[in-house]
Amino acid sequence: MSTTLKNARVRRVLDQLAALGVREDAEYTSALAIREAELDQKLYGIERAQIGARAPLAIKPEVAASLYALVIAAEPNLIVEFGASLGFSTLYLASAMNDLGTGQVITSELIPDKAKATERNLAAAGLAHVVEVRQGDAQITFGDISATVDFVFLDGSNDLYLSILQLLEPKLAQGALVVADLSFEDPQHVLYRAHVEDPQNGYRTIEIPVDAGVLVSKRRNRK
Repeated sequence: MSTTLKNARVRRVLDQLAALGVREDAEYTSALAIREAELDQKLYGIERAQIGARAPLAIKPEVAASLYALVIAAEPNLIVEFGASLGFSTLYLASAMNDLGTGQVITSELIPDKAKATERNLAAAGLAHVVEVRQGDAQITFGDISATVDFVFLDGSNDLYLSILQLLEPKLAQGALVVADLSFEDPQHVLYRAHVEDPQNGYRTIEIPVDAGVLVSKRRNRK
């Protein structure tokens, strides 16, 4: 099987996003620290997203590699991604689906400029045909998904992970994978973790110890 990730167009966009991250993410980290010092408290969720409106805020390469491998192994027909940012993770999802030769990715991004940038980056990589980009609050943009969802990637504000998952749960296929990229020292994912780690909720969950941690949950029938 050919690997889309080695395609020159795809690599060019990924490299550009990586270089942008070196510049913009450092500015975001500094701005976040200044704002937290002003408020004398840690910021999470939408407050962080607003401060990082320009920054790529991409997943780490080792997380991206794991994500690509999970998609190839799962062979999903429909992937739903929460939090596209500038499309770094979306490119990995789209590359895997392109390599499988079937299926679609639906991704959502809250910030309009980032959603437009994701669309441009997908087009530049030659992968726009695989992905539908929806701009807005994912709790709304995912509301009309009627098809069976085989794979979910959660990569936005951790405080919304549980509500997004519960919105999609009626659409999840048996055996669907739900992958959540966690943020360092973010208490907002506690309720989400408790939900997917409780067998009564119909998941079998493991944690991949890369970056801040990646939770991989497999959907099972409830007893």
